[in-house]
Amino acid sequence: MFSDVGDTALVFLVPEVERAIRSWRSAHDPSAAEGMPAHITVLYPFIAEGDLREATLNELKAVCDKWQPIEVEFAEFGHFPGVLWLNPNSVQCLELITRVRDTFPQCLPYGRSDLKVIPHLTITDGASEQIVAQAQADIAPHLPLKAMISVIALMAFDGNGWVCQHEFELGSDLASG
Repeated sequence: MFSDVGDTALVFLVPEVERAIRSWRSAHDPSAAEGMPAHITVLYPFIAEGDLREATLNELKAVCDKWQPIEVEFAEFGHFPGVLWLNPNSVQCLELITRVRDTFPQCLPYGRSDLKVIPHLTITDGASEQIVAQAQADIAPHLPLKAMISVIALMAFDGNGWVCQHEFELGSDLASG
């Protein structure tokens, strides 16, 4: 098991890409094995589920209310050691992730203060170079994949898998005003 009960994450869910990458993620991404859907991480770890307060949720909602939904296009791959990922190619995506992280400075991305923000959608994590190459060759003909990011999801690990606890719509203030 990779995650602990009560862990939370803020993510952009990206269901539009599931069909093209599901089999690779299911077999080679530990978060997928724990039930995390295709996503771009906004902030992990976030505040432990037992420590979440209404004020925190309201603060996150206020950030999301001020952002338009974001169109992303996954047209290229990226690599970290043992990791294959899709690049969303979106300045707005990076800006919103940065804004959320700045709003919650006590939550260090992956527990590190020195981590550079690189928005990405993980396909394989901890896979051999052969698996990474096979996955890339299999997925490449499906690119570009387009998606509309319209919510930030607060996911929590309950011991059996990742469950969506809240969804914060982007642009709620903009749509009504």
